[in-house]
Amino acid sequence: MASLFVLAVTVLCLSLQMVSKKKIREMSRGEVRKLRYRDGYWIEARKRVYLYWFKFLQHAELSSDYTVDWKQYRGWGGANEILGSKFDDWWEAHWKELFGAKNEGDTAKFSVNNKAKADGIRYAMLVYELDNGKRTNYEIAQEILKNNKTTSVLDAFVGEKDVVQSRIGRYKRTAHLYLGNVYEGRLV
Repeated sequence: MASLFVLAVTVLCLSLQMVSKKKIREMSRGEVRKLRYRDGYWIEARKRVYLYWFKFLQHAELSSDYTVDWKQYRGWGGANEILGSKFDDWWEAHWKELFGAKNEGDTAKFSVNNKAKADGIRYAMLVYELDNGKRTNYEIAQEILKNNKTTSVLDAFVGEKDVVQSRIGRYKRTAHLYLGNVYEGRLV
């Protein structure tokens, strides 16, 4: 009887490990929603989306092409805090107040459009960070591929040269769109 119990516990543990290792794209909507709930608050998007918003805000603040309207960012801590903080530390101090909603479906103080896709935002950021005006679009793609070996990156940056260059051009335009939005107090 004891060995049957041990077997049952082992099977349960193994199945829980498999669930915890599931990638987000393999999860059901309900499973993903549970990931977005913590400490009695809901957030509208994955934490990564807010990380990219934070990074685009840093880029906008450092850029001579954009002037961040900090009145739009009440509660974020201001330019010095954004530029001087690591995202995870800043997130722990601010996420509930800025992005949390008490009830699922409520709107947070700062909300993210449901069109915000983490990978697309990330690719726009990678392209923006590598675009120094001296590299061609294809060289930017090659640099991204050299540093990122995940399947999704390979899918986005591999292909015919003209297709890849076109895609990089789109990500450049999208990055500047995000920077313009961030300047106004929103991401997407």
